Amino acid sequence: MKFKIFNPKEDIQGNSKENIFVVMNESGYLGSGYVYPKITSITPDHPINIFIDINIDDKYLYHEIGFELFYLLKKQALSLFKQTKLTKGLLYYGSEVINEKIHFFKDQGFKEDIPTYMMKCLTNLDRGMCSYEVKTDESYNEEMIALHNKYLLKPIDHDVIHSLKHKDDFCCYQIFDEHLIASMIIYKDNQRGWVDHIVVDPDYKNKGIGKFLMGEASDYFRKRLVNEMNLEVWSANKSAVKFYKKFGFEEESVTEHYVGLILEK
Repeated sequence: MKFKIFNPKEDIQGNSKENIFVVMNESGYLGSGYVYPKITSITPDHPINIFIDINIDDKYLYHEIGFELFYLLKKQALSLFKQTKLTKGLLYYGSEVINEKIHFFKDQGFKEDIPTYMMKCLTNLDRGMCSYEVKTDESYNEEMIALHNKYLLKPIDHDVIHSLKHKDDFCCYQIFDEHLIASMIIYKDNQRGWVDHIVVDPDYKNKGIGKFLMGEASDYFRKRLVNEMNLEVWSANKSAVKFYKKFGFEEESVTEHYVGLILEK
């Protein structure tokens, strides 16, 4: 089969065109692949995290098409990594289920097993104090979305927030020091309390803000007769896992399966 892999002329999904590859043959479009880089402070072991995905029919994965597409994507990922001053990074792929692509990437050397855990704890945490301005309401703004997207790996937008606002007892916490420095979304689903999209500006870490937010979430749910709260955390974010475990959170299940390849200079 004759096929061609090339970069598109226009950007899609907010990604740079050089990070996107389209596959065509004489019959038309076969699929695509892309790499998405994110430099973040939440994973100090690999501060640049490059997500890779191949969107072609599974029958083409272990085919010349799949291997060639993977080669080009990995080459671009390595180029992005080399352009930084960082000495360590992570190239990774993830899915809610263990699918054929998980097996494919493992066969290409993705040995890091870094799932997302759902963690839970009882709503018996003490409320803390916060020396900054705190707002709690059902609103959100561009500043909150920007804060999340600057530091978290999974971007959010108005559609994500809109879907969450339909959850029971939705509430948004925002903390300010003249500008927004931390935020948290919480809601109830199937009689479980959920802590979602919690982020603290790294310049304000170790000032008790995270502890305050955890205590506020616990109190919020306890008042609504919810005795358990849950959250999801990427196991690669070791500091966050350690932080949540301090408050009694325990790993309950795997919600997303990630495999990764460590990049080093």
